[in-house]
Amino acid sequence: EPTGDERWRKDVPAKVTSLALDAARGRLYLGYDHPASLAAFDPGTGAELWTTPLEPSYPPDEAIVCNDGRVACVTPFRTILVVTPEGKHEPPVTCDERIYGTHGALAPSGDLVIVTSDPKGSHVELFDPEKGFKRKTSFEVTDCMGVPAIDREGTLYLDGGARGYV
Repeated sequence: EPTGDERWRKDVPAKVTSLALDAARGRLYLGYDHPASLAAFDPGTGAELWTTPLEPSYPPDEAIVCNDGRVACVTPFRTILVVTPEGKHEPPVTCDERIYGTHGALAPSGDLVIVTSDPKGSHVELFDPEKGFKRKTSFEVTDCMGVPAIDREGTLYLDGGARGYV
């Protein structure tokens, strides 16, 4: 609670690798490590609504709630698993693969922004969730990597890594 009081506590069956809140639909999503799965909870009570397996894929590093309520589960190796608010799977989305992994964020436009990185830089891809996660565009960015931050105008910010800049 905002007062510092604990609303609820729940034992979970595995290590949590990702966490996302969909306040509009009253869902708290937890991505689990082994077995790879996604669970939905009521954030007010902690009641589990459903759990769906994500295997044979890797556990989701990030769970990103799209504007329509679907959850994009970004795994470390080029696969984005899409789960509906009811816990049903949609066809997976593949993206570029780089050795430093895959990260994502939701742009103000509603596009899913995926960043894959290696020592030279990053490959950025934009997917349109409203059109079945169809790839809209992609581009390369040198000397940057990691988790993207996106401002309300859609400007993308990336970490310069050990180079000491953003």
